[in-house]
Amino acid sequence: MANTRQAGVGLASRQNPAYRPAGTFFSHPVLIVQGTTDLQVTADNATLLASAQPGAKLVMIDGMNHALRKAPADRAANFATYRNPRLPLAKELVPALSAFVSAH
Repeated sequence: MANTRQAGVGLASRQNPAYRPAGTFFSHPVLIVQGTTDLQVTADNATLLASAQPGAKLVMIDGMNHALRKAPADRAANFATYRNPRLPLAKELVPALSAFVSAH
């Protein structure tokens, strides 16, 4: 599968997660949870998204993929976790969600 992400998307582009028209901040608490082995959304994307929202909390979970499960960086092995409903969620996910909800 080809990588369809555009390289060098400008800071003022609507395709850049950090782009925001003036006065469009979300006024509620925001939690962004990102896995380091997510093949669909990169850690850089999550960091840009967090920087676009003042006060957003970014939680990086080591080894978690887009399906919220622990997964290796190897593409085939990572995607195999999507088809295995017996795999548990990453153990760090629920405590991170619970702590955020409890704090807000």
